[in-house]
Amino acid sequence: MRLTLVISSLSAGGAERVISTMANYWVAKDWSITLLTLDADLPFYELDRRVLHIPLGVSRESSNAIVAIRQNLVVSL
Repeated sequence: MRLTLVISSLSAGGAERVISTMANYWVAKDWSITLLTLDADLPFYELDRRVLHIPLGVSRESSNAIVAIRQNLVVSL
């Protein structure tokens, strides 16, 4: 089985912990796991060495909601 998981970051947080746990669980069952993150930071939670972590580095800080929407449109085009 192949599975790709996507999350904004792997910093300290509940969703980040859950996705790390799921990735480690499935890779231990010999699934091929790819984990994409939108930031470029190192994971806070430990990932099994067999999990392919690809930090895309496309997330940016936004000064307000309008700027955030514009940045998301530019990245997606």
